[in-house]
Amino acid sequence: MYIHDSVGYNVILRGPAGLELVVVALVRNRFKLCLGVFYRPPSSSPSIFDTLCNSLLAVHHSYIC
Repeated sequence: MYIHDSVGYNVILRGPAGLELVVVALVRNRFKLCLGVFYRPPSSSPSIFDTLCNSLLAVHHSYIC
């Protein structure tokens, strides 16, 4: 994920081991946006989606975007 220098941001979550995930809160003026990027390697098992879902639910419950 690339973020321009003029845009403020806070990293909310970096995925647990084995999950390539980052979620940030972008802040510009009074506008705020939560954005997440996830990569699933082709060789990964379908259970990776359970881990992704649990990680995103944790963000949802602990941080209001």
